[in-house]
Amino acid sequence: MSVLSDIAHKQEICREILTTLPGYGQDHAALDARITAIAPLDVFIEFDGDAALGFIALKAHSPIHIEIYLLAVRRAAQRQGIGSRLLAAAEAFGQDHGVDYLSVQAVPAQQTVRVFAKTDAFLRARGFADFMSIPNDTDGNRPGLQMLKHIKQRHFLSKLQKRCRMWCRRLWCI
Repeated sequence: MSVLSDIAHKQEICREILTTLPGYGQDHAALDARITAIAPLDVFIEFDGDAALGFIALKAHSPIHIEIYLLAVRRAAQRQGIGSRLLAAAEAFGQDHGVDYLSVQAVPAQQTVRVFAKTDAFLRARGFADFMSIPNDTDGNRPGLQMLKHIKQRHFLSKLQKRCRMWCRRLWCI
């Protein structure tokens, strides 16, 4: 399997994956709006041969923040590590571009139906934490929750350099 970006026909591939998931196949207008919004975004798609298994669409809000606009894995391919690999690709992409934070809009666990409870648990297990409440989700139906993960690489050498400077200052003061 490989994770790819800049795929021609990414909208068709994303539509195909989303229609396998509960809640996306019924509301065609909402699905069309999400697919249209994907066009300018960075999209990573994981394939097994010619079959697209999942995707992650990233929206840059600022030089330090990228939002996961959509993360979806074909229902039959779930629980095989695909979502984790797509998140890892998003983190690597963010780190390569100097981004500090990755965020995602989720549904609070106490208000979720079973499918969203799984998503909430998945995100928390991968280091996302509650950041801020949102009055309504994009559909206007239920409260949303912005979750955030710090992804900036911490460099051991810079920490070591800071400690050395601190010790040198202490030695000069003696």
